[in-house]
Amino acid sequence: MRTVLQDAVARGRRDRGFALVSAMLVALLLSGAIFLMTATAGRATVTATATSNFTISGQLADVAVQDATYQVNEGNLAALPTSPGTARVAATDKDGDGVKDWSWWVDAPTTVAGRMQTVIHAEGHYRGTTRRATAKAQSLIVGGFTATSGQQITYELSPYSAFGHTVLARDTTLTDGINVDTTSGQPFLSGNIGVLGTAPTITTSTGATVNNPITYMLYGANTASLPLTPATRVPAGLQLDAKFVTENADWCSGKYGTVDNGETWVASKHGGILVANGNAGCYKSMVFDVPTTISGSGAFNAFVTGTVTISASISASTDPVSPSGLNIYAGGNQVSFNLAAATESTVTVQNTFIYAPTAACTTDTGTSGVHRSSTVGFDFTGSLACASVNVAGKLTGTTPVGALGGDNDSVTAAQGGTVLDQNTYNARVWYLVDYDQPSGSRDG
Repeated sequence: MRTVLQDAVARGRRDRGFALVSAMLVALLLSGAIFLMTATAGRATVTATATSNFTISGQLADVAVQDATYQVNEGNLAALPTSPGTARVAATDKDGDGVKDWSWWVDAPTTVAGRMQTVIHAEGHYRGTTRRATAKAQSLIVGGFTATSGQQITYELSPYSAFGHTVLARDTTLTDGINVDTTSGQPFLSGNIGVLGTAPTITTSTGATVNNPITYMLYGANTASLPLTPATRVPAGLQLDAKFVTENADWCSGKYGTVDNGETWVASKHGGILVANGNAGCYKSMVFDVPTTISGSGAFNAFVTGTVTISASISASTDPVSPSGLNIYAGGNQVSFNLAAATESTVTVQNTFIYAPTAACTTDTGTSGVHRSSTVGFDFTGSLACASVNVAGKLTGTTPVGALGGDNDSVTAAQGGTVLDQNTYNARVWYLVDYDQPSGSRDG
């Protein structure tokens, strides 16, 4: 028979064994937890490091794009690298954190719709990670700039660039005219619509969808939030430059052609003919009261200090090799397509480019506030760059003909006459219009 003492000793032995097993289990659990915590922390550190490397290489690719944009704006396009093998490379930085650098090259510039463009290819490299970015850059011809009190720069847009738009204005209202065949889906509006201020109002009185194809060009900070599509958003702030019209003394002094001494030019008094060939005239006002032909080739450039009134057709050569056109630089407050005074069923205006920084350009039907005629059609091909535009009809953009303030090559003797001085207003400004965010992976 077991004594009480023997039972107590047996219980003590069992308790010590259970405690030992428990201690061993706790030790195993703790070591497993520590291992998991260490492994997880290691993976988190690796992930954080890889993310940091990826971020830094992407930032370097962004820097490369900005450097390329700066170099393109320096103007020596022929000297820029055009392949990975000749890429511009930043000085390699070995600062203890690993090698980091960036590089870029550009495609050979091309001209699309009268605008030079190129594509920037950029790379950022950091700790064996490469990020790549591409950005499309386009250019505008400008002739100076103004700066606000907040140091925001606004460029003064040259006519050469302005005429790349079917319509360019701060306030725009467009609708179809009676000459638009809505049953066939014929567009009443095509080309680029430049937005300098508020969103344009574009409607069709017939209810038909005929306002395509168009592309909106949205300029400056004021247009960044406009819900317009399809649209190209351009960060450069632009404005039409009234000084271009008022300060071109050479054109108004007879240097390049016959001047009417500031008188009103009336088409019916000149047989309805203007001879292009690079000629110019300076007038107090212009009145197109009979159908007018722009003869020769190249452009006729008219500087008008006052109003312009067009109530009859203007015809020009549409030969793509040797076109003719009319460029009107108006300093007054009104450019009127006076359909109420028209004797034709449709007023057709061809290759006419109007730069009117302070003018309201309208189809005037004789009724205040109503700009769509119910009896006379309006078919316009060219560009309206005005302070405001309120026009109804059919509007078609086309390539500018001999516009002033543009490329030196835009007017040549082959166009029939004087080679115009293009050097007073042709600074080229490049901007980004399409930027693909950096993508990439670890090298190797």
